[in-house]
Amino acid sequence: MRWKIEEVNRHMKQVYGWEKIQLTAYTRLQNMNQVNLSMGLSICCQWDGFDPITD
Repeated sequence: MRWKIEEVNRHMKQVYGWEKIQLTAYTRLQNMNQVNLSMGLSICCQWDGFDPITD
């Protein structure tokens, strides 16, 4: 599970250049984390029938 999350994070950093984005406000950081979580879960759910409730 952790390896899949790391792959998603690496892909997002490479494709969208997220490391270049500066998050100066705490609210922005919370919003970005929510986006990352949503995207990561949607991608994981498509792989091998992953179910975040039971896995």
